[in-house]
Amino acid sequence: ARARPGAGAERPGAGAERPRAGAQPRAATWASPAGPPLRFSVPASELGVARGRAWGLSFGGSPWPALSERILFATAGWLPLAVLIAYGGGAVTGCDRAAVGCPPELEILQSVVMAILLAGLLTIPRIGYYAAMGSASLAFAAMIVVLAYGVGGVPQPLPAELSVAALTSWIAAYLFGAWAASRDWPLRRPWLGRPWLARR
Repeated sequence: ARARPGAGAERPGAGAERPRAGAQPRAATWASPAGPPLRFSVPASELGVARGRAWGLSFGGSPWPALSERILFATAGWLPLAVLIAYGGGAVTGCDRAAVGCPPELEILQSVVMAILLAGLLTIPRIGYYAAMGSASLAFAAMIVVLAYGVGGVPQPLPAELSVAALTSWIAAYLFGAWAASRDWPLRRPWLGRPWLARR
């Protein structure tokens, strides 16, 4: 007797294991042709921690901000603004050229404004972080400008046009650093993926 065609062939899915009732779906895998299957099981909340470790940061699960972080970011972001208030106020009022006719209240007012600014950065640590990243960008831009002036042999003191150009580039670098930090570049914002300190 002839065997019927397909009599000995297994039906598709005959040997497959049927899913049991109530069983949870398995994690998604991707079969690599050169190795074992790759399993994507990293939660989205841990991606920021992994990215921070790639940059040498190991915050762990500690709440943000710690006292040291709060002071560091606020102070770093406050220094350029304090210098701008000190020298900018004198340049605007003319006290840097004629100290005799300068009102004595100006220095007190400058000190009060700088103290309020520092207190604000300490109180709002996220703004302090953005300001600190702006200061880092400003320091890099200032170093480039100083090296360019030194190599080019620019006479001192700087001409008015070059002084305005340098000041404009520094302000732009400060604002760019703060904006880039708000876009998680080059580092991820440290409070993402970390518990807020006030919730403890």
